[in-house]
Amino acid sequence: MRFSFSFLILFLCLISCKKQLLKTDTSNIKSKVISHRGAWKKLDLPQNSLASFRQAVQMKFAGSEFDVNMTSDDSLVITHGPKYHNLFVEKSTYKELLPYKLSNQEKIPTLQEFITSGSKNNTSTLFICEIKQSTISPERSEIIAEKIYNVYKKNNALDKVIFISFGYKILTKLISLDKNIKTMYLGSNKTPKEMKKDGIYGVNYRIAALKKNPDWIEESKKNGLILNSGTVNSIEDMDWLINKKFDYISTNEPELLTQRIQFLKNKTKEIKTQFANNSIIAHRGAWKKNELPKNSIASLKQAIKLQTLGSEFDVRITLDSVLVVTHDNKYNNLVVEKSTYKELSQTKLSNGETLPTLRNYLLAGLENNTNTSLVCEIKPTSSKEKNLLVANKTLTLVKELKADKIISSYISFSFDILEAIIEENPNVKTQYLAGSKSPLELKEAGISGLDYHVSIFKKQTDWIVKAKELGLTLNAWTVNKAEDIDWLLANDFDYITTDEPELALEKFNNFPVTRDYKLVWSDEFNYSGKPDSLKWKHEIGFKRNEEKQYYTDSLKNSRVEKGFLILESHKEKIANLTFKSVEDTNWRNNQKYGEYTSASLTTSGLAEWTYGRIDIRAKLPKGVGLWPAFWMLGENQSEVGWPKCGEIDIMEHVGFDPDSIFGTIHTKAYNHMIGTQRGKSIKIEKPYESFHTYSIIWTPESIDFLLDNEVYNHIENDHKTTDEWPFDQNFHIKINTAIGGMLGGRKGIDDPIFPQQLVIDYVRVYQKNQK
Repeated sequence: MRFSFSFLILFLCLISCKKQLLKTDTSNIKSKVISHRGAWKKLDLPQNSLASFRQAVQMKFAGSEFDVNMTSDDSLVITHGPKYHNLFVEKSTYKELLPYKLSNQEKIPTLQEFITSGSKNNTSTLFICEIKQSTISPERSEIIAEKIYNVYKKNNALDKVIFISFGYKILTKLISLDKNIKTMYLGSNKTPKEMKKDGIYGVNYRIAALKKNPDWIEESKKNGLILNSGTVNSIEDMDWLINKKFDYISTNEPELLTQRIQFLKNKTKEIKTQFANNSIIAHRGAWKKNELPKNSIASLKQAIKLQTLGSEFDVRITLDSVLVVTHDNKYNNLVVEKSTYKELSQTKLSNGETLPTLRNYLLAGLENNTNTSLVCEIKPTSSKEKNLLVANKTLTLVKELKADKIISSYISFSFDILEAIIEENPNVKTQYLAGSKSPLELKEAGISGLDYHVSIFKKQTDWIVKAKELGLTLNAWTVNKAEDIDWLLANDFDYITTDEPELALEKFNNFPVTRDYKLVWSDEFNYSGKPDSLKWKHEIGFKRNEEKQYYTDSLKNSRVEKGFLILESHKEKIANLTFKSVEDTNWRNNQKYGEYTSASLTTSGLAEWTYGRIDIRAKLPKGVGLWPAFWMLGENQSEVGWPKCGEIDIMEHVGFDPDSIFGTIHTKAYNHMIGTQRGKSIKIEKPYESFHTYSIIWTPESIDFLLDNEVYNHIENDHKTTDEWPFDQNFHIKINTAIGGMLGGRKGIDDPIFPQQLVIDYVRVYQKNQK
């Protein structure tokens, strides 16, 4: 609800930059190439010049490295050595350096000029910013680091930069300013484990140090660190790093490095099965809709027909060491391990099939299948020895049938089984099912991913982030509810294992948030008690629009229970803590008591975004006098006031008009105080009886307002001034139920309606992936 006449706002977005955000498209052969001090050599450009950086951008290299020093008058300039034309940079003013041009007649660039120039038409090249150590003092080095950080922050470019330095304290200083900052250490006196502990993002060792200490490479990968090496200019060294699968390689010869990557890629290229482009794994095959037996060849064939990404199946071993596909430890009341295959196969599956052996199952999976991979679950046995036997026999059979090309992963509840598989073949993909190990424990054990029950991920949401940081795959089982499928899609899970593949595929294909977006913030309310204080603040007291409710932080008014956030409004008397006198001219201070209580939550000071998509799924309260709203305010509201700060009302609803909602913006030029606000309403049937999703899609060019993924209001940027469009800054979210007030109270308040609940299923903020 805006700051005076609310039409609620909410919106977001910046771009979160974790490992996969910073790494460019690995299908692009230039995705490893870092041009050292720009792409200067081939065209004989000056190093560290605007021209050499623009050339790197034009060539679409993954990154371009450059060096930053600071002058005596605190100007940040791009130059490598401590001297520039025989002048000590740190002891000279920027004005003193200016007369000396680079070889192409550029003046010495400032960092601001470098960012401005380097950002133009740049969709792929990262700033690799080397912060030079001060020759004056270590303290000055940290001051330089903070100044550089602030310039990138001011330019909203922190998602486009990796900071590197020989100064370890420079990097830890940056991390203290922003734990999400990306840093790489150039020195070789720290181990990968030490760097990981200190929050360093990656290593940037010289190749000589790496060849002397090759175990650092595996240790870095084990600790989830990005690998870079420089400056690498020989073919021999380039090939060595490419074959070691380095994430980046810094070079003065970026064109040559690009050629070597392409050459080795062509040399080792293999024809691989191209699996379906979705994340759906049919659990024991696609059996449910057509009433097929689970783990049958028929259910596998149906999964292939549906073109799910994968089909999961279970493997057990019989008394006579035959590998069979069945889930339970008993088949037709016979214990599988204690029965021969001949005994078990006497009983057919419900569709007349014989109990499948693993051999027959794999052969069926290889036949006319170009879409669906197989996810092989190896069931634990009665002993560790037998676990190892089943694991080894399975791998041997897969190799014999050349079925490894369709096995996307081996999964198990047994850690022993997964360890045996990895020992036999370290290159296969594995996922642990039990849910008892953290992502770091799995990473250290060499296991490729997590495949936990969806309830575990909802309780341990930090594991999702950690798994992605460590490069582990994410799968969840067994996910059959539409809302759970939506939640996993929103969190960008690699796989979703389900008994309802048809529903999951429909959800995947129609998911409103495209793969261009990434979930950067959410609250799914999978806890109990007060709203998460790391995500939400309470507003307290009388706040705006002469509304009648007194906002509290009481559990009675706001709480999380059974997976929902509940904002509950009551008709009750409550003391006004800011009461001064009935004579006071401020309406907030001249009421001794409030007659109603409610709740208002905000992310102000905790989470704010520029651009993106916001989705809020909710069921609204019912009754004349109520005014629930989801809305957003600009971060500069305390400085410039409302409406100049801007307001985005994602959804407003008033009880006297029960079957409509509206979405609106308020600015200095467009607001209700002067009758120029820009908003529209849409009819909605009984929003207080069922859940609906209220959304905005916010870009530099427009804001769309959506109800259940249908746009009903489109507002374009006039490209005039911030009086018309103040929406190129961070905004925070507010969620509240007001009572009465300038809009909600136009037709009075119906007291018998209380108590009333605003029930929220989730709040999700997405931002565009960096290209």
